[in-house]
Amino acid sequence: MGPGMMGGQGGMGPGMMGDQGLLLLLDEQQQRDMLDIRKKYRDTQIERMSKMMDMRDEMMLLMNQPTPDPDAVKSLHVRMAELHGDMMADRIRMQNEIHGLLTEEQRQQLQQGMSQP
Repeated sequence: MGPGMMGGQGGMGPGMMGDQGLLLLLDEQQQRDMLDIRKKYRDTQIERMSKMMDMRDEMMLLMNQPTPDPDAVKSLHVRMAELHGDMMADRIRMQNEIHGLLTEEQRQQLQQGMSQP
């Protein structure tokens, strides 16, 4: 998983402003709450990232065989896709929790920020 998978790569957050833009909308308590939410998901995501890296290494070994086994490649790919789906689902859960911190006015500001080029 790249730097943006937890919402920190300019353009990924509960909208499309990214964490830096979102932080500007939040008061100090909301900022602390947002960081607590991110921490809550961090260990699981780091563990999943490590597993994904291991599976990518395994896929590289499979694919570099003189005659790769299509069933082994497919099986590993299914496992990778399932793990990626779990990572994405948690990312959305985290974003929804962060979005829940916002006031209606902040949601409107976030939406306006999303619509600007």
